[in-house]
Amino acid sequence: MNTKELIESGVIELYCLGIASEDEVRLVEQLSKKDPAIQEEIASINNVLASYALASSVSQPPSHLKSRILDSIISRESTLIHDNLPPVLSRNSTVEEWKNYLHEINIHEPADYEGVCFMELPGNDAFYSYAVFARPGGIVEEEIHTEHNEYLLICNGECEMTIGGKRSRYIAGDFIELLPGIPHSARVTGTEHMLVIGQRRAA
Repeated sequence: MNTKELIESGVIELYCLGIASEDEVRLVEQLSKKDPAIQEEIASINNVLASYALASSVSQPPSHLKSRILDSIISRESTLIHDNLPPVLSRNSTVEEWKNYLHEINIHEPADYEGVCFMELPGNDAFYSYAVFARPGGIVEEEIHTEHNEYLLICNGECEMTIGGKRSRYIAGDFIELLPGIPHSARVTGTEHMLVIGQRRAA
């Protein structure tokens, strides 16, 4: 990329705004050491940014610059959201810990739903987490996961699960580990609404 192409690309504006990529920063800094024209362009843009609030007219930046700025903001907001990841679900997890977490991220049982309601929680490539709210009599049909270990924590209510053909009863505080390839299903028993936390992690 030559001087003219760099100046017209909008990369220098991104550099001055502090939202250029690492490769773009490296490119601007390398070329500015050799080319006074780029140094002048950087100084000019910095002056414009510094006086923008008072300026009566400012040169229109390249049309794609606004999109790049918005993309950067969205990316940073997404990072903040995913920073609020749930804890790793294990046998040491407690009901109180997870109820507090759901409260912090404003996850509550919906007012109106039938049977069973799944709500996805923040996650990443390492694990997928969810909360399950269920009414008495709610049913989760048989399913199989072939590539993930699945962990469940019963936080409220009780249910009957059939795992690999074996039927068992679970209540609040119980931790359940489901290995890949094992069929499982569930039915809510009793009179209380259920809350179950689930987490799938690569096997």
